[in-house]
Amino acid sequence: MKPTLPTLALIGRPNVGKSTLFNVMSREGRAVVHNAPGTTRDARLAPAALGRLVFNLLDTAGVETTPHTKERIQAIHKKQSDVKPADLTEKAIRAAKKADILLFVIDGASGPLPSDEELAASLRKMGKIIIPIITKADMSVAEDHIPATQSLGFGDPIVLSAEHRMGMSALEDALAQYCPLAPEAPEEPKPEIEDEEITEASALSPDDIEIDEDAPELAPLPPAPLRLAIVGRPNTGKSTLTNTLLRDDAMMTGPLSGLTRDAVTHRFFYRDQEIILTDTPGLRKKAKITEELEEKTVGQTLESIEKADVVLLLVDAAPFSIGAGKWQLFDEQDTKIAATILNQNKTIIVALTKWDLVEDKEGCLEETNFQLARRVSHIKQPLAIPICAPKGKGIKTLLDGLIKVHHQSRQTISTGKLNRALASLLAKNPPPISSRGVIKLKFIRQVMAAPPMLAIWGNRTAQLPLTYQTYLRNQLASACGWENVPLKVVFKAQKNPFSGRTSWKKK
Repeated sequence: MKPTLPTLALIGRPNVGKSTLFNVMSREGRAVVHNAPGTTRDARLAPAALGRLVFNLLDTAGVETTPHTKERIQAIHKKQSDVKPADLTEKAIRAAKKADILLFVIDGASGPLPSDEELAASLRKMGKIIIPIITKADMSVAEDHIPATQSLGFGDPIVLSAEHRMGMSALEDALAQYCPLAPEAPEEPKPEIEDEEITEASALSPDDIEIDEDAPELAPLPPAPLRLAIVGRPNTGKSTLTNTLLRDDAMMTGPLSGLTRDAVTHRFFYRDQEIILTDTPGLRKKAKITEELEEKTVGQTLESIEKADVVLLLVDAAPFSIGAGKWQLFDEQDTKIAATILNQNKTIIVALTKWDLVEDKEGCLEETNFQLARRVSHIKQPLAIPICAPKGKGIKTLLDGLIKVHHQSRQTISTGKLNRALASLLAKNPPPISSRGVIKLKFIRQVMAAPPMLAIWGNRTAQLPLTYQTYLRNQLASACGWENVPLKVVFKAQKNPFSGRTSWKKK
């Protein structure tokens, strides 16, 4: 589906201020900004605005084209030499070809360098609209570079400082003829939300739920995009999987850890389902997070998990050895990542990567499901799917699994069906008698979807053993089709909700 808004691409050498400009206009502040050249390694696309102008904005990796500047970059920050500048250049050029307008960013401290001149020659061949920008306008020397920038052949440059919000109005004027205006939204009074109204993904606390005998059924949720976050330790194949899903090579992939430093968002469709995918930087152990740069990337990963509907945790299956009996599905760091996902009540799918390197595939999958049952207790049957992304194996199964859990999480069940299911379970296995008397569970209703939450009212619910609560949750998950998603069940002590009303029994 082709976007209706024009796409603007920021392109230029490393560390000239592209990501700062991206953060200001995208209003997200998610591109990692750091003084180290080459911090941005992947093309990032986000909806953006400048004044009332709206557009899509693409932040590309820094472009280096001459041996002299390559050597200078590596001398300044040796840790950046793990990725060849030529690789970043190819990614940036490919990303720029997809844009409608190019914002050619020149460093206001140095002015155009030979690499800028070579890049200008390459961009000129694309036949795109090109707007030159000189950044760091707060520096006194920035305007001195206007003549040299004009000589590149793209007209008068715009001198600005995104960090200090200087010159942004001039950029807005330059873009006005290419970008549409955002419609003015009419001011409407916010509707009052009743205590009993149930909203998708609300932060409703169990203690805030009050029974309403005449409350309407929870309405089916309208179709919505599936927000997917791909997480895992460094070098587990996150970007390789993303490239396979997108059938593109838009992201840096390879055998080196930490190639992805930004949480990069993409949009695609599968079986008419829109999927918004975020590939995150690898989460490392805290002892290894010694740089400010790494701390920022971890923050992005945690934010991506919070916004996701489904979190795909990639685990390297290659070390599996069923004979040794020491293999753990989650190492210490995986356990922390999984705990973060579970604490936010997110649906988790485990993708076993590098499956082609596993000899005892049946044993590995059996051990995986066994360990998942112990560690992911809030889901009755969490999905574990083997994949080999470079060869495209298991990808269809993975995508089908994503669609499956998305539909499960968003489905709503009628109050009548829930109460009949509860009555059947209680007849087969009633609650144990507590020291204070008989525990009676009287009424159940779905109070939330995406993810689902049920409330059960009765007497002496505080005395209900945890094992019985788990039994009810798992049985209700099976009865209602929530086996692969987190199902939360809360118990409320209430007066008899059936007093003065018609029985819920099926006529």
